[in-house]
Amino acid sequence: MMMALFFGAPVLLWLCRSKLPRPQPPCLPGWTKLLLAVCLALAVSCSSRTSPSSPRQAVTPSQAVTSNRPVTPSQPAAHLWSKEDIVKSLQSLSGMGGVITRQNTMEMAPPFYKGTVPFSYIDKAIYLPGGLGSTTIDIPLYHEYPSWRTLFIYTSNMSAIEGLPDGAQTVDIQTGRVLAEAKRVSLVQGQGFEIEERHYGSGDELIFQCTSRISFGTGWKVRETDAKGKKDAEYYFLFPAG
Repeated sequence: MMMALFFGAPVLLWLCRSKLPRPQPPCLPGWTKLLLAVCLALAVSCSSRTSPSSPRQAVTPSQAVTSNRPVTPSQPAAHLWSKEDIVKSLQSLSGMGGVITRQNTMEMAPPFYKGTVPFSYIDKAIYLPGGLGSTTIDIPLYHEYPSWRTLFIYTSNMSAIEGLPDGAQTVDIQTGRVLAEAKRVSLVQGQGFEIEERHYGSGDELIFQCTSRISFGTGWKVRETDAKGKKDAEYYFLFPAG
């Protein structure tokens, strides 16, 4: 009897529980299911980003990209004068007078001239008849030496009539490469004027710059200040000065 109770009670309890209705999980609305799915996806995404298998690498100073790199000498430099400036200067001078080409010979060496003496160069200019009792007015167009030519640039008719170029551009006669440029920056009362002078290398990079003083009358370059770099040659030892 005791054995029947010992083995029969669990069986009877199991039969009773199997016949009872099981509680059903609550039915969630559709938007709640969608929200749970989104939260689950975000959780999985966050865990994958912070997983040890793909750690984030720190940027070292050698990998960091900076925007303030110094300009290297190999980079092309901005020119003082554009092709448009030169064309505009020549157009403003056209029709002002006749054109004359002369060969000039210098018996004395200007202070910044490094060659032999005497030396010659070709001078091309526009000439205008002067007024009563005045001489002919010359407007220098260019000076040509054996290997380079310096074209003079005017930004106004007044500077042209005064024979004081506003600037110059020097090019290699064979290749047309720009070798140097100049721009008049100031007048020195009773003495002359100053030009900003720049020289360029074979890659059009800036290799030398300075401020040069041009003397009235002789047109000689008499001094340099604020010089930086090293120039390959001297081009503005002689400059039109009225």
